[in-house]
Amino acid sequence: VASSSSTRFLGEVDARNVTLTASTASIAFEGDTTITGGLATTNDGYALSFTGSLNSVAGTTDFLNQGALTLGNAAGDSITFIGGLDTTNGPTALSIAGTVATTNAPMTLRPTLITADSTLRSGSGAMNIDALTDDVGAFTLTLQDAAATGTVTFLGDLSVDRLATAPGAYDVALRGGATIDQDTNFINLGSVTIGNETTDLTTFRGGLSTLGVAETLTAGRIVTDNTRLDIGAMRMTQATTVETNGGILALGAVTSGGNLLTLNSLTGIASVASFAGAGDLRVVNSGGTTFTGTVDAGTVTLDDTTGTITFAGDTTIATDLVTAAAGYSVAFTGASNTVGATLGMAPTTAFLNLGSVTLGDNATDVIEFTQGVDTTGGPSGTNLAGRVTTGGLVGQDIVLNATTLTADAILVSGAGFIDVASVTKAPLSSFGLTVQDVAMGAPAPTGAVSIGGFDLGFLTTEVGAYAVSLLDNGTVTGDTNFRNTGVVTLGDQGDAIDRLSFNGGLDTTANAQTRIAAIVETQNTQMDLGNVTLTADSTLRSGAGALNVATITGAAQTLTLQDTGVSGTVTISGDAGGVVPLSLDVNTLVTSIGPYDLRILDGANVATATIFTNTGTVTLGDDATDVSTFVGGLDTRPTAGTFAAGTLATTGTAMQLNAVTLTDTTTFVTDTAAIDVASVSGAGQTLTLQQAGATGAVTVAGDLTVGTLNTFEGGYAVSLLGGGTVTTATSFLND
Repeated sequence: VASSSSTRFLGEVDARNVTLTASTASIAFEGDTTITGGLATTNDGYALSFTGSLNSVAGTTDFLNQGALTLGNAAGDSITFIGGLDTTNGPTALSIAGTVATTNAPMTLRPTLITADSTLRSGSGAMNIDALTDDVGAFTLTLQDAAATGTVTFLGDLSVDRLATAPGAYDVALRGGATIDQDTNFINLGSVTIGNETTDLTTFRGGLSTLGVAETLTAGRIVTDNTRLDIGAMRMTQATTVETNGGILALGAVTSGGNLLTLNSLTGIASVASFAGAGDLRVVNSGGTTFTGTVDAGTVTLDDTTGTITFAGDTTIATDLVTAAAGYSVAFTGASNTVGATLGMAPTTAFLNLGSVTLGDNATDVIEFTQGVDTTGGPSGTNLAGRVTTGGLVGQDIVLNATTLTADAILVSGAGFIDVASVTKAPLSSFGLTVQDVAMGAPAPTGAVSIGGFDLGFLTTEVGAYAVSLLDNGTVTGDTNFRNTGVVTLGDQGDAIDRLSFNGGLDTTANAQTRIAAIVETQNTQMDLGNVTLTADSTLRSGAGALNVATITGAAQTLTLQDTGVSGTVTISGDAGGVVPLSLDVNTLVTSIGPYDLRILDGANVATATIFTNTGTVTLGDDATDVSTFVGGLDTRPTAGTFAAGTLATTGTAMQLNAVTLTDTTTFVTDTAAIDVASVSGAGQTLTLQQAGATGAVTVAGDLTVGTLNTFEGGYAVSLLGGGTVTTATSFLND
């Protein structure tokens, strides 16, 4: 056809070769057309259309005409370009309807309008489409067939009502963005590429699934409109944002290639099977997000979520974890996790989310915060299980708010400190806490440990020169042996407020000092304390268990011993590791009524009047050099008996003793006040009454049996009203 203004082939055309030249208007093939040799067009300004129902063009077809090109006008039309098709070198517009195909040959299309449901097929030939739209229509575009292997690439925008893919072994690439209204399920068996640049926007309004494809390559924004999005194995070629606006978001194994992945499902539940490649990761919003498998990320940023963001697999966050102050929870429940940065590169990991923080859900879980961790700046509470560690240097601390143990837990900070607001085992459990259990070969821990309230099955402090402070009410069910060699502090507000119960027993004898400002008790089990300093009024009680203390100092404090009716012997030995201070130095000593013995073996100083109301025995001193001074007065009459050695003294206040047994040389001194003794038994021992210049009368109502009896010059009376024996010569010097 040459030099025509308008040409129409109204019926069938069966030609060998067709050449179209020098036309200026349009050439239309309106019936079924078969061209067995080839079709040649020139770059003249004519439009060209094929609108028959069944059409075939042999050879490679390159449309050069400069007008519009129409390939079909109904969904049932079909045209096959056997040797290939190229519409990019001439036509000013391209519209298609029905099936446009090649036979295992390339297909290249300029921006295309589909005017009815359409299918593009190229067999094993590559297919490249600049852009494609159904404009105001609502049509389906189908790609390839089951036998196809040729890659389909949309270089520009794709906008159709519905996109369908046949189940062939070919790739599909949407490289320029897309808008697809209906649910899109890619069932081709090759890969799917969604986006090519970070600026690309690909919207699947009705939903998206690539679960059937070999791999999904992503870049830019991928969006659904409150509909479900499922992507299988995913490889990011550029930064990618996935948004579902309320729909479920599910990603398979993601390979980030160092790129940023952003998730925003709004209120929809989100899940990621795994995340690899050390790219950054961000959760903008969701109805709950779960990373079910391994995560290997650079920086992880969590903005908001309704519910919990869970890292359920082994997780490595190399650079930093950033949490915004919003009402979501964060959980790490993998077996092995690392959060932070290469040493010295990042600050402490500070959780600011307002929901809970979960660190582990099994006793074997491990999570290391290389620069330290802090959950006190926002979270409602911390759930703890397994081992939580830091890099181990000064400043790499563990700071936790109210904490619940969901399994046995270990906190290790090395030279950093550990500060826990409170720690409580889960209801009906026996979970316990171990602190500063450093790995074999690591430096011994030195970081102080501070815990507020507590309720634990057990508490273990591993060996190290660090301090441990328990500063609020608490209970430990098992036996507690403080193995740290620094100071142990039990309570900080006194026995009117703080109460610390170590039901299975308590031992602080390895510690440099034990500071007490509380009720400290065991439940009928032994209590062994080292050198104790009272920092407020305090009570020690052990029920039927023995209560052993090296020394107790608290010159301004009140010490109460035992509870009413208990029987556990109390011994304050004065054994201070080679140093022999007073066993007891307090302002006031209160002994509860009960059948227990009380032994103060290396001297005492009590400022106020002391009445021993225990109904067992009292021992005051065990050596002639001991000095026990009860400044405000001394009364042992309620007890079963008094064992004495050394000096028993008051400062001008009364001394009233029941039956006394001397175990070494003993002196009773009150200076100006009376001394009343029920009886004295101490065959072979020396007893001295008062001191020079004293005026306080001495009365022994019962028997007196001693080796030697000494008195001093002074205006005091001595009355021995019972029987007895003094072995050596006795000269009464009191006058």
